[in-house]
Amino acid sequence: MKKPTLKSVSGVGLFLTACGYTCLAWADSQVGALGADPGAIDRYLVTCSANGSGETGRLEVRIRTISNSSPLVSVQAYQAPTATSPGTASNTTDPVGGDGSESAPAYIPGVDGDFYVTVDKSGSEAADYELNYQCQTVNGSASTGTAINLLQDQ
Repeated sequence: MKKPTLKSVSGVGLFLTACGYTCLAWADSQVGALGADPGAIDRYLVTCSANGSGETGRLEVRIRTISNSSPLVSVQAYQAPTATSPGTASNTTDPVGGDGSESAPAYIPGVDGDFYVTVDKSGSEAADYELNYQCQTVNGSASTGTAINLLQDQ
């Protein structure tokens, strides 16, 4: 039996640490498709709620283009003003479609309640995407309750 070396043990540790951050980071994802119409937009309502981890402090979204040759796909998220939180919005774009990588994260500060999420594209080809979203505590250390409803499918 071969003894593990420090290099192999630390490599596995680094992989597990990275995987714990990226592989398990997403509580929810939604696969969708935008038609060929250049103005095609999908709209969602993401509802965040308090759970055993605490109250919602932000929504994090990312987008990944699944299609190989498609226009750039973007996601925008917005929470309307409430009595305790100003309205805020943010967006992010997958810079290379079909490469398996997703966009940088967009963080939308907010409180328990509804966030409006829109997915659109930059051109007239159809585009398939994966929307990753997660309601989180204010510092992002834990997930809070999350639900999603499709409002518009183009």
